[in-house]
Formats: sequence, C-alpha cells, structure tokens
Amino acid sequence: MRDILLGLGLLTVSLVVSLTGSSPAKAQQSEAPKPKTYLIFFDYESTSMGQNAMAIIQQAASDYSNMGQGATIQILGYTDTAENSQPLSEQRATDVANALEIDGVPSSVVVVTGAGSSNPLVPTPPGTQQPLDRRVEILLY
Repeated sequence: MRDILLGLGLLTVSLVVSLTGSSPAKAQQSEAPKPKTYLIFFDYESTSMGQNAMAIIQQAASDYSNMGQGATIQILGYTDTAENSQPLSEQRATDVANALEIDGVPSSVVVVTGAGSSNPLVPTPPGTQQPLDRRVEILLY
C-alpha cells in the first residue's frame, strides 16, 4: 500500500493506493518498502506555495520526525510540457526542501531533483498546460 497526500487548491485529499495485485504480506516479502508520498501542485510558471502546500510540507516534516533515525526524503520537482523548464522544476523542488528545513528536517537527509517535464501524471502532447503535471513529489523513506 502507498499513502499519498494530495493538495489540490483548497482541497486536501488523502488516498491509499494499492500498487500490486498480490496480497500485502506477499508484496512485503518481495519488494522494498514503498515511500510515503506527498504531492504539491503549482500554478503555471509559478513557484508560489499556498496554505495547502505548507500544510502538506508540515505533515511531511512531522511524519519524518516520527520515523526516527535513518529516514530520508527525496524531493522531485516537475513542470508540464507547456512550461518544459528544468530550472523551474529545480526551483520548485528547492523551495519545498527549504520549507521542510524550516519545519525541522535536516538538509543532510534530503535529496533534491528537478526533472523538468519528464514523468507526467497526465501524459500530454508538447506545449500542453496540465495542472497535475506541475508538481513536487516528496518521498519519505
């Protein structure tokens, strides 16, 4: 099972998603543990984060502190194909990492990656605005 916390405008939704067709006990034996995933969405060509984004970041920081020694965080920034900007994806990821640090997560446990328009949630043709692809994923291991 994979927990995903989504921030969509004024709505925050928590989902549990099954990633395998096998039973949870069998999946745990054959696969590495899945990270807890948090998603933060952005307006077009923006790095601005609102209250919902900050609440998700605070939840991720709290969950990190509850995991104890050895927990790590990977932050992946993305753009849609209309933005298609590596620097923008990196800035989004860096801004989220900085907010996590303010909330008590040491920078030494955080890996930040800007991935441009790769790995879209909603595949679209080049030059297409897709709000769900303009995001940062926080992966807590």
